[in-house]
Amino acid sequence: MKKIFPSPGPSFIPPTMTKTFAAVMPFLLSLATILLPSQPATAAAGGDDPYLWLEQVESPTSLEWVSQQNAATTGALENLADYTGLKTDVKKILFAKDNVPFSSFRQGYFYNFWQDAEFKHGLIRRATLAEYRREKPRWDVILDLDKLSKQETENWVYKNSTQLGETSPRYILNLSRGGKDATVVREFDYQTREFIADGFNVPEANTTITPINENLVLLATSLDPADITNSGYPRSVKLWKRGQPAEQAETIYTAEKTDALVSAGVTRDGSNNYVTISRVIDFYQTEVFLRQRDGSLRPLPIPKSANFLDIQGGQVYAQLKDDLSLRDRLIPANTVLRFPLSAATLDAAEVVFSAATRQTIEGVSVTKAGIYVQLLDNVRTQVLRLNLGSDGTWKSIRLPFPDTGALNFDPRSDRDASSFPLITYTDYLTPKTQYLVHDEDESFRLEKLKAAPARFDA
Repeated sequence: MKKIFPSPGPSFIPPTMTKTFAAVMPFLLSLATILLPSQPATAAAGGDDPYLWLEQVESPTSLEWVSQQNAATTGALENLADYTGLKTDVKKILFAKDNVPFSSFRQGYFYNFWQDAEFKHGLIRRATLAEYRREKPRWDVILDLDKLSKQETENWVYKNSTQLGETSPRYILNLSRGGKDATVVREFDYQTREFIADGFNVPEANTTITPINENLVLLATSLDPADITNSGYPRSVKLWKRGQPAEQAETIYTAEKTDALVSAGVTRDGSNNYVTISRVIDFYQTEVFLRQRDGSLRPLPIPKSANFLDIQGGQVYAQLKDDLSLRDRLIPANTVLRFPLSAATLDAAEVVFSAATRQTIEGVSVTKAGIYVQLLDNVRTQVLRLNLGSDGTWKSIRLPFPDTGALNFDPRSDRDASSFPLITYTDYLTPKTQYLVHDEDESFRLEKLKAAPARFDA
């Protein structure tokens, strides 16, 4: 099961901050007018782009231009009459002692990354469901980034973590020096609370590690300057075994130099693990390959503009972004479809869900319990669970939330028997609230777990 749902968007701004943004927004609009060119950039004779030099993002000229824009923006903001007060208000909200530690659940624990005035670099910590239900849970601190930064004389910024297998205590941590895009990859044991000196560790680079199991991972890194795209991102995917130097990892795919980047994924369907390679050509086009048992790569027959979602029950799920013309029919954009994993074409593709005229698919998650689709319906959010009925048609049930707010859905993991669906919801009058969703076949029962403080200033 792969979660494709979006992370909380702008509507997840704490309600107290609405006043802050209301005050700042007119200024930001005028600031944009000041800083942007007074006339639109037009191509010179012969089709030359006068700003093409900015494509060289690491060149001294580009970096100097960025520094100038940053200085101009910072200066304009600091001259705002309410700047000091707004900065103080925002800081108070971000580091308030009564902020709610919203968390994600996996393998029996709620995991949370916490920052406040005392722990500026943050804490990786966890709590059981029983503790999390309490108003003030007792947290088990896994790693103190402030202490680590002091010990190592570094300015560590936590980016993310990835578990090396569903039941493994080992995790891959991505730590950034001062918030850079590039990260240092380090293997860490959540049980012993120690870094693994001879583990899956990579020096500072744009690196992604996707575990197949605790001893085998897929590596995509920009560590080698000769192995990156023109955009500066990883160009190849390697199969990296534990105990093996990263330089000796087997390359299983190399993208074109002109591609944006390449990434890898592991999709689990029952006892089968499928390795997928995504060749990201540009912002709009991605080609997806399935790695066969013999190590060869087979392209999945989905349009380059479509989103590959998951493999479940021997079926490949994808979301169309554009209309798809097949021999005997037209499948519209904004459709979730599926087809047999063994299929070489989409001739046998089955429509799971098609959005209506005024609907937009925001996210899709494929699970054994059903296909969850998050929609914007006339700019109102809703989540549907789709199940295949005995008559061969897909039936939908809507989760019981008002459509006037914004929500984020975190479905149950098929690989984790202890997990359950979670939803966070907020609207203009309701602080962000997290619910445990009890999925009871034909209906849903909601258990309120946490709610942010009511800071709304009318």
